[in-house]
Parts: sequence; C-alpha cells; structure tokens
Amino acid sequence: MGYRLVVSKELEFDVKFTLADGANQREFGFRAAAVRTEPASTLKVTVGDYLENHCQLRMLSWIGDPPIETEDGQKPEPGKDALAALYSLLPTLPGDVLAAYTLATGPKAKLGN
Repeated sequence: MGYRLVVSKELEFDVKFTLADGANQREFGFRAAAVRTEPASTLKVTVGDYLENHCQLRMLSWIGDPPIETEDGQKPEPGKDALAALYSLLPTLPGDVLAAYTLATGPKAKLGN
C-alpha cells in the first residue's frame, strides 16, 4: 500500500533576495510556480536543471521593480528569458531559488494553540 500527499502538486511561491547597491541593500524578487517532485538530493543533476526540468519552475511576475533591464533600458517581461538573464548575471541565484522552493514544498511548524 502506497501513500501520497493530499495537497496540490502545483504551487506558487515568492523568491526574494537583496543586492548591494553602494552602501545599501536593495530588495528584489519574483513570483514563481513549480510542481512538487522528488528531492534534489536523490538526483545527479545541476541545481538549474533540477529547477527547470524536474520542478518545472516558471517565473510568473516581478515583486516590485526587476533588478535587470534590457539593453535599451526597458523592464523585461517576467518569464524564461528574464530568469535565464538573472541566473547568468547572479550565478548564486539558483541556490536561493532552490531554497525558496524547498521552503515552499516543505512542512511549516505551527506555533501556539
């Protein structure tokens, strides 16, 4: 007899991060959608491959202003190209996205009565 979770396989979550801007930290983020899948630790793939191909991660929208712009100074539309640009400009971001995904798919402790 097998078991399965009774919650939706699909979920949405926020990915928030800060970037140093001179002496200040600026907050950025985006809304993402993905599906629950086996843990990354059970696979021999890169973080980016795991997020894209196993979790089917998609960028849905920006939270506030995006941290990138096009060559002509325009705000990019959220999506696959914008996510790829973020990953290329911020090489540690896939790890932050994986952490946000892990938090979104895992249980949360409930404090109090």
